[in-house]
Amino acid sequence: MAEETKPYQITLLFPPTFNQETLNKAIQKVKQLIINQGGSFSSEENPTPILKKTSYPINKYEEVFYLILNACLPSQIIEALNQHLNLEDELLRHLITVQKTAKSTQETIDYSKMVEKIEPIEKLKKIAPIPLESTESKTKEIPPVRKPTMEKKPKVKIEDLDKKLEEILNE
Repeated sequence: MAEETKPYQITLLFPPTFNQETLNKAIQKVKQLIINQGGSFSSEENPTPILKKTSYPINKYEEVFYLILNACLPSQIIEALNQHLNLEDELLRHLITVQKTAKSTQETIDYSKMVEKIEPIEKLKKIAPIPLESTESKTKEIPPVRKPTMEKKPKVKIEDLDKKLEEILNE
């Protein structure tokens, strides 16, 4: 059964103390490790490492050699490759990510279907425009809201309440 390969991007960071010869040996060692795991590189690709300043120190280095390798690897070996790269002494950091492929055919959008769903402007309710307030009206104070007053009834005497109560109970 053939293993399915995916395009991966492998980012490698090497110490800035490496000379060109040591750096090339370290890169060849990583490439050979990828090939031994079943990966392949495109023949036209031969990236060169770039000395870049980091945003924070990595193992006390402010600058590192930065290299990106594009390889096709079986997805089953990514974990093993990651473990092997962790054991490499020459490598400061590494990152393996799946490379997203651009879609060769762009989807065409049929706008006519969208236009049919939109109501024509004539059918929309016309709303009266809201007049803009002048700046003078904004400076006027708003009067406080007053609670509605209820009619005050005269107070009832207790004697009158007692009489009413007796009338109701006697009936």
